[in-house]
Amino acid sequence: MTKLLIRIYIVFALFLCGCSAKDSTTLTLLQKPKSTGMDVIGEIDLLKEDWLSVAYDTVKNDYRKWMVASVGTETKNYMGETVSESVRVLKSFVPELTTEEIPDGLSPVSLRIGNSDWKDYSFSFDFLAKDTGGLSFVVYQESSKTGWDYKKTGELYFIPFYFSIGKYGLSLGTGDFPVGWDINNEDDKNVLGKYDSSVWNNVKLTLDGLDLHLIFNGEDKGVIWTYQSEPFGSVGFGAADGVMIKDIKIVHE
Repeated sequence: MTKLLIRIYIVFALFLCGCSAKDSTTLTLLQKPKSTGMDVIGEIDLLKEDWLSVAYDTVKNDYRKWMVASVGTETKNYMGETVSESVRVLKSFVPELTTEEIPDGLSPVSLRIGNSDWKDYSFSFDFLAKDTGGLSFVVYQESSKTGWDYKKTGELYFIPFYFSIGKYGLSLGTGDFPVGWDINNEDDKNVLGKYDSSVWNNVKLTLDGLDLHLIFNGEDKGVIWTYQSEPFGSVGFGAADGVMIKDIKIVHE
C-alpha cells in the first residue's frame, strides 16, 4: 500500500468513528498570567482559548501536563445523569517516557488560573477520578498560606497550602509536607468521607465572610478554612494521571 493510500485510509477511518486528529490538545502553559487585567472569567469554555491568557504554571519545564480532550466514553454524574462521551474536559497526564517522580517540596497544583487581585468569587467544577487517583485544588491562592513551625524553633514560616480529595475524603497539605491533614467535622469524621469516584462529582467553594465553605454534590459540608482577612488570588488544579475536570466556573458571588 502506498503512503498516499495509507493516508487516505487513516482519514477515512477517523471519519467513520467520528473522531478527530485534533481531538486532544496538549496545553502549553505560561509561567505567569499573560492577561493581568482580566476580571473573574465566569464559566470556562474549553472549546475556546481565551482563558489560557490567565492559565499558567510556575514550575519551569514541568513534566506534569494537561490536555483538553473529549471524555471518550459515556459516563454518569452523581445524580445519575448521562454525560456524553463528546463533552470536552481538562485531563491530566504524565507522558509515558517520563520516569521522574515529583520532586520533594513541589506542590501538586500544576495548573493555575487567574490573577492575584481576584476577590469575592466562588469556584466550582466537576471531576471524575475513576481509579486513577486523587485531585488537588487551591482557591484564593495568594491568601492560601498558613504559618508552620516546621523547624520546631518557635519561628513561623508561611507556606502555601492546598486541598486534596482522595480515597478517604478531604485533606489539607503543603508542598513542604508529604503528609496531609484530614479535615474533620465536630464528630471527628472527615467532612467529605468516602465518595463514589466512578461518577462525576461536583465541588463548589464559596465564601461567607471570611469562612470558606465546601459544597460537595450540592450539600454544604461546612467551613474548611477561615481566612484572617479578605482573601484574594487565583485558583488551581493538580491531579493524578487521567483525572478529568469539566464545568469550571469562577464567578462573583
